Amino acid sequence: MRLFHSVYSVFFKEISGGQELSMKRTVFIFLISASFFFTACGDSFYQAQNYFTGPVEGVGLKKTTSIVSLESEQLYAIVTPSKTENKNVIWTSSDTSVATVDSTGLVKAVAVVAHGVTAEATITVTTEEGGYSAQCRITVVEKPVPVTGVNISKGASSLLQNMGEQLTATVYPSNATNQNLVWSSDNPQIVSVDNSGLVNSSNNTGATTVRVRSVDGGFSASCVFTVTSTPVAVTGISLNKTSTTIVSGTFENLFAMITPANATNQNVTWASSDNSIASVDIASGSVTGVSAGGPVTITATTADGGRTATASVTVVSTVKAVTGVNLNKSSTTIKAGGIEKLVASVLPSDATNQNLIWKSGNSQVATIDSGGVVTGRTAGTASVTVTTVDAGFSKNCTVIVTAEDTYSITYNGNGATSGTAPVDSTSYTAYSTAIVLNSGNLANTGYTFEGWSTTSTGAVAYTAGSTLTIGGNVTLYAVWTANPTYKVIYQDSLRDSGTIPSDSNNYQKDSDVTIMGNPGGMFRAGYRFSGWRKNSSTVYSPGHLVKMGTSDLILTAIWSPFAVYVCGEGAKQYWIDGAGYELDKGGMGLAPIAKSIFVSGDIYIAANQWDDLKGSVTGLYYKNGVITRLPWVGFSSYGAHYSIGSIIVNNSAVYIAGCKWGWGQERYSALMWQTNTDTPANPPETEIQYLGNGSSVTANSIFISGPDVYITGTYGASAAYWKNGQLNLLTGTAANSIVVSGSDVYVAGICDDGGVKPCYWKNGARFILNSTASATSSANCIQLAGGKVHIAGTDATSEARYWVYDASTNAYISDESLFGGVNAYSISIPQSGDIYIAGTTGTKAVYWHNGKPVALTGGTKAYSIVVK
Repeated sequence: MRLFHSVYSVFFKEISGGQELSMKRTVFIFLISASFFFTACGDSFYQAQNYFTGPVEGVGLKKTTSIVSLESEQLYAIVTPSKTENKNVIWTSSDTSVATVDSTGLVKAVAVVAHGVTAEATITVTTEEGGYSAQCRITVVEKPVPVTGVNISKGASSLLQNMGEQLTATVYPSNATNQNLVWSSDNPQIVSVDNSGLVNSSNNTGATTVRVRSVDGGFSASCVFTVTSTPVAVTGISLNKTSTTIVSGTFENLFAMITPANATNQNVTWASSDNSIASVDIASGSVTGVSAGGPVTITATTADGGRTATASVTVVSTVKAVTGVNLNKSSTTIKAGGIEKLVASVLPSDATNQNLIWKSGNSQVATIDSGGVVTGRTAGTASVTVTTVDAGFSKNCTVIVTAEDTYSITYNGNGATSGTAPVDSTSYTAYSTAIVLNSGNLANTGYTFEGWSTTSTGAVAYTAGSTLTIGGNVTLYAVWTANPTYKVIYQDSLRDSGTIPSDSNNYQKDSDVTIMGNPGGMFRAGYRFSGWRKNSSTVYSPGHLVKMGTSDLILTAIWSPFAVYVCGEGAKQYWIDGAGYELDKGGMGLAPIAKSIFVSGDIYIAANQWDDLKGSVTGLYYKNGVITRLPWVGFSSYGAHYSIGSIIVNNSAVYIAGCKWGWGQERYSALMWQTNTDTPANPPETEIQYLGNGSSVTANSIFISGPDVYITGTYGASAAYWKNGQLNLLTGTAANSIVVSGSDVYVAGICDDGGVKPCYWKNGARFILNSTASATSSANCIQLAGGKVHIAGTDATSEARYWVYDASTNAYISDESLFGGVNAYSISIPQSGDIYIAGTTGTKAVYWHNGKPVALTGGTKAYSIVVK
């Protein structure tokens, strides 16, 4: 034992695996000296400076280590102090079936262990001097089997957008120790892949490559995926081999290649013609030799279309060694994005192990899969090597990759009537993705743009904003769909006669539709056609312009009942639609006698009334019930009787025709009152004609045509009419009514032709009505309608009568007596086929509508009628 009388610091450096650690130990020493202490085991040891000598104090040894089965490792014993004279040691193993050790410390792992299994033994070193010992625990592990290649279940595949597919990778040999793989996608925006090889396509279309790489050795394989928006059908299938030989108890993978490479459904099923000789995995195509024999046919069948390819497999019981390999090409040139299959053959052709390993020397330029399919990546040169798994024979092929071809997209208007097709100036490479443009300013009258097709007559294949995978120059044709058209349907179920209008046009949405009127002469008695109704709140008048909607426009005829206005005498003096009303007496005792009515929005009535103050008959008129008395002019010293004949309103001026009789003068004077102010206190009076004492001139009816004023009446004993005050005598005794059409003047009245007879004049020519002579005969009112002359009056039998003559030829057409009537005074024809006549039964006021009488309560006579 040594005594240390001082403290000394020394620094130790541990050298282990190339790393350095500094440590400081404190040593107590008597002698000042530099010392280094060493402890080490195998390739790791402690080193220190030590200048001490003396007997053995200990031994150091590595604590643990692992040795691969059937391999060796040298252990080192460090005896201390380092300058001791006796460094002899003895090595022993606790289990020589696991590990042995020789006298130098060389340990050999003799145990053969299976995958995942280990064996252990303890190696002990003992110093000869002092018997000091140290141990190292030895763990024997299996000998790693290196990876020699990797394969993938298919070299190309096609997916629709947003679909998935499981790829399977195989590591060679199958018992390789490190089976770990790394999956990747060249363009995750098109397809992504997870750590299990599950591939998922995105919403984008295009092509990219999915790769798998072994962690051990960096061997790789790839599969080109094409993502499309529409399914691509399978047209064919081939296998990587048409024949092969395998040893019983081993397996070989066959690979199917689908045509086209971007076909959507790449699924294949496998079958063997004799499973007792060679079986095949139904999904992967892995063929296992069961027993010697054959050949056996292995068939691959596509799920899409049921297309097949076969390979002949012979199973042998012994291995025939490989002596070489041939490659069909020593150099080749492909486009970037293009593919080419290289074909290698193992020599001899019946060698048992036909498996090959393909590898690219520059995967940035070109890649190659396990089936020998080369894919050009970018312009450049790469060397592709094929190596036999058995014996490692190899051949090379120089692959020159040139720049990709570029392609264009041309848009065709395909019949557009205006605008220009959009222009895409981009140059595209194969399998690149283009965004489809919209229609620009293209238009096609009567059609709607739906999208684009690859043929001029095809259906829509692409819409604006969708993606297109480029495979060559593309022409896209506009697809036009004819716009839907709609009809205008007119309908009516209430008419008595006539034809419903028909519109044969086909209208598109927002087209202008002009609403028709009543060209077919629809007629409904007592009603006026006033337009068309779409629904309860939407009505259209003829000629109205509307926009067509998105359904047929169905229109129903609107019928508005006529309003019937009548005036006369009795307890009631005028009627509207049969309801009777009284006129203002103006403070007089007797009610007025209403002789004429005119309606133009306002209701005008001309009347006679006994004036209690003057003791005579006065003239007056009403506007909407407000009374205006006609003035007394020129008769202030005599008194007068008025006789009102007719009232009319034209351009806001009120015209009244009549006469007055003055005492002492013993005659009637024809007069016309006119006002332009509509309701004057004293409308001015114009004397139309005067013959002198004892001779009468009367004014019975008035008609205005343009600027001309026509008045009928009597001039002495003769029928007459005045045009703007100019007298025209007629062959007859009285002119009661007048109507003017163009240059033709029609007058109805009385003539004496062997007796009193009703008649009418056309431009002065007289026509006797179909009636016998009688003192009561009279044509009281004349109207024109439908090319006919219509006359109301009284015949020889004192019956109210209605005559019809042809307005052009004046030929007689018809006449009829009005039921129960004794006189007919006025006629109104609002539309052809609707005849309204006012008159009396002798004691009751009445009007007839198409011959059917309508009693007017409270009246004795109906003198004038207007139907609107």
